[in-house]
Amino acid sequence: AHARAVLHRDLKPANILVDDQGQLKLLDFGVATLLDVTDSDPALTSARFFTPRYAAPEQLAGEVATTATDIYALAVVIYELLSGRHPHDPDGEGAQGTLQQRIMSCEAMPLRRAIAISGRQAALAAHRMRDLEAVLAHALQTDPQARYPAMEAFADELQRVLDDRPVQTRVAGALERPWRWARRHRLAAGMALLALASLLTGSGVALWQGMEARQQRDAALLEAARAERLGTFLADIFRATNPASSRGAEVSARELLDRGRERIANELGDDPLLRARLQSVMADTYRSLGLYDEAEAMLVEALASSDLGVRRAMLLSDLGWVHAFQGRHEDSAGRLRESIALLRQDSSHDARDALIVALQRLATPLINLGQSDAAEAAASEALALDATLPSPDLSRQASLQGLLGSVAYNRGDLAGARARYEMALETQKRLHGAGHTAVAVGLGNLATIAFRQGDLTGAIRLYREAIAMQRAFFGVDNVQVAAPMANMGLALRRLGRGTEALAALREAATIHASWSGDAHPMTLQVRLDTLELALLLGIDAEPELTALAPAEANKSSSELLNCRREFLLAQARGGSDRGTLVAGQACLERLEAPAAVRAHAALGLARAAPTPERLEAARARVQALQPRDALLDAALEALGGLP
Repeated sequence: AHARAVLHRDLKPANILVDDQGQLKLLDFGVATLLDVTDSDPALTSARFFTPRYAAPEQLAGEVATTATDIYALAVVIYELLSGRHPHDPDGEGAQGTLQQRIMSCEAMPLRRAIAISGRQAALAAHRMRDLEAVLAHALQTDPQARYPAMEAFADELQRVLDDRPVQTRVAGALERPWRWARRHRLAAGMALLALASLLTGSGVALWQGMEARQQRDAALLEAARAERLGTFLADIFRATNPASSRGAEVSARELLDRGRERIANELGDDPLLRARLQSVMADTYRSLGLYDEAEAMLVEALASSDLGVRRAMLLSDLGWVHAFQGRHEDSAGRLRESIALLRQDSSHDARDALIVALQRLATPLINLGQSDAAEAAASEALALDATLPSPDLSRQASLQGLLGSVAYNRGDLAGARARYEMALETQKRLHGAGHTAVAVGLGNLATIAFRQGDLTGAIRLYREAIAMQRAFFGVDNVQVAAPMANMGLALRRLGRGTEALAALREAATIHASWSGDAHPMTLQVRLDTLELALLLGIDAEPELTALAPAEANKSSSELLNCRREFLLAQARGGSDRGTLVAGQACLERLEAPAAVRAHAALGLARAAPTPERLEAARARVQALQPRDALLDAALEALGGLP
């Protein structure tokens, strides 16, 4: 409108609508006027056709309205959308006369303070909220001349906030600008980080060798030559991102990694140490992208050319960590124990730091294998070793507290688990701020405690908060989103909100599959949770169960997953194959499947082959669940199992 010399003068929520297609419509130009008519009369632009709550100070004063007037009103609307409150009446108690006086004489309350007063969650990460606060404060200046000169400038600032680019209104810190650039350009930043990590590794090893053997000039020169060679190698790989080299095509992170992997094999065969360093860094990048098989293959290649020592131990630790992400918990624990045994033989600083990392990693597969005592011992030793370092890693200590919380949780010590989780969460908040992925993980842990304690509504609230935080942090549906999403689905199921639960579980399964593949144990587990719920809701799940591939035999959880799949498939086919149902239910009992899974199996068997004994067993299983499962209760009642 401004571009066509039309001023609105009464922007407010009632005049800003959105249709079913998501298209925004600006209504009620009835009080608009032209800005550049030849017979412009101040009365045309100062007439009091406006809504006082959204009026600019100059309108309330009876002065001439300009484009800055519409900018002010739009800023008020945005401010209210985010905080639920007026920028000059954050308490929501001011009378109209008092509000108008504040608009004309006072500065607007900072946006983040108004959001805090309202009890809402910030819509964006902390640094972007600071930007948005600065942009709105500039648009809400009392003096029209102090606001943005045109709506385009205001729109450009808002777009910068959406794009996570620094705004013109606020000067970003020296470290903030490069960090935000890295978040916007994840491919380039990831490759730069890969280069930096590799160069730092080479430089660090060179320094260590220099300290250990100052007289060995040949070794130092060799490291310098390696660093130069590594820089040339990486520069050649990064040159592929140049539009002139790629002929305008966008080059993905995986394509760069694949090219680098091929060139390592062809060009660095004469320097096994340099090759192993680079393979380790690139394998970790593959793992971060969810390409676990590629990461495993690269680490196996590196180990084949690595002899005994800290370097081999670190490669074994990396391989064990990849196995943990693959769901191969027994393999993971085995590789990590090999690494730890080698590292205990070395007293160097590098070996001690690598030992802490390996012990921390070992706790995860041990927890998944149900070996709580061994997991506690590994995490506790890592925590004690870290505390002896000249500069303890507080973030690592918080993660270790979280692992010890998980051990306590598995033992049924919910109070102890909560204490550990809360300690870890507070440390992560202090270190990273409220929007970090580590904070989201902590919220998910506390949500799980609330779930077990029967506070399903509180658990769902915390899961939603964790999901929103992970999505804001990663910018995509990272695999970190899937865990709280699936757990939220299970909590919704317990409340009897089957449709919502099914949608959450399906979304979690899709995310897991996109990152880890259809055959990954976590993908299969969430899909089985989804299809079990579908059967409870009376939905035909047989096609999906039939299409679901059996779990791979080399995975530690495969037997349980396959037992469950076979039982659900027999149930989906109408329960006529009672032999499979009986065998499946016995298998689930023998493998100590989760209580809710065993309750569903007992109920399914009682429904397909009813006997007084089976009905009583189903009733006992279902009623023993804490918290109770509303859908299983309803199914049991329909079967006549409830008084």
